[in-house]
Amino acid sequence: MGSTVRVDIANRIFNDEDDAAVECAAPNDVNGAVVFHPWASGPAPTPTPSPTPTATATPTPTPTATATATPPGATRTIDLSPQGWHDLSWSGANATDPGTALACIAGDYSIAYAWEGPTAGFKRYVEGCAIPGICNMAALNKYDTLLVSISVAGASCVMPVAP
Repeated sequence: MGSTVRVDIANRIFNDEDDAAVECAAPNDVNGAVVFHPWASGPAPTPTPSPTPTATATPTPTPTATATATPPGATRTIDLSPQGWHDLSWSGANATDPGTALACIAGDYSIAYAWEGPTAGFKRYVEGCAIPGICNMAALNKYDTLLVSISVAGASCVMPVAP
């Protein structure tokens, strides 16, 4: 079978010059465009039988560890120095007002932005929102990312961590 398949492949694709006497000529006789040479130099190896599987004992189940919830009041501290732009992720509860989320850096930042998607773009929050319409950032959900301009050297934020 191997020789027949090899000759057939050679005749159809490779123009195998080893067996030129038994092949059909390729269309327009493209001699030597690509030469196919078999790479097996000896007989195929004798297959070795697979070992018979042996039964194994069923392992004794171990108790499944239960996930520990984040303890109430858990926090993380974020170093926001030096002055300039910093990005941070909100780790508190969903639907948190931006002013509440940024209270940890009150007086230490000038403006914050959050990406709210390709149709909404960036939305902003300025501490106190003294100018009507300047604050258009939606409530934050856990893992929302903020870009904040820190205006005070050595600023840090102690942020809640929601479960």
